[in-house]
Amino acid sequence: MIERIEVVPSRSNLAGFVAWAVKQQPKTRSVGLGVIAVAAELFPEIPEALLVGARVDGQPYVPVPVPAGPPDDVVELLGVYQPPAEDTPTAVSAETVETSAEQTGVPERTSTPDGGPLPPLPESAYSDDAVPLPEADPAGHQCDHCGRTFGSARGLNAHTRQAHTDSEG
Repeated sequence: MIERIEVVPSRSNLAGFVAWAVKQQPKTRSVGLGVIAVAAELFPEIPEALLVGARVDGQPYVPVPVPAGPPDDVVELLGVYQPPAEDTPTAVSAETVETSAEQTGVPERTSTPDGGPLPPLPESAYSDDAVPLPEADPAGHQCDHCGRTFGSARGLNAHTRQAHTDSEG
């Protein structure tokens, strides 16, 4: 029996993958909607560009980086996720942020992660049929029993049920 590997190509690569698959011997075949069974011995011959974004036997395909030259004692795991090396930059540079802000016309984010207010969006950011949210009540919702203020009616109701169980009303 021929071992088969099920490949679900990405939408953008589906036509190219099918074109490759119909030329192969032994034949590949469709086993479901967008699922192609490839003989195990043919799998290494699939062009990597066709596998980018694909799912292979239910797992996302991870492209194999071409190393400069791994040491001889290192076993290379093909198609298996490997975390990036510590020297790989993970943050976006300030130049990239400035460039993308210039290209998109969206101002750079000026709020802070510790709770600073977000800047208002320009009118061009909204579609023509957008409906604005109602303004929040600046006074909030005040408890009749203790005078504490809450940002929502739901918060006030929860407080009243929990803190004032012995009070009527």
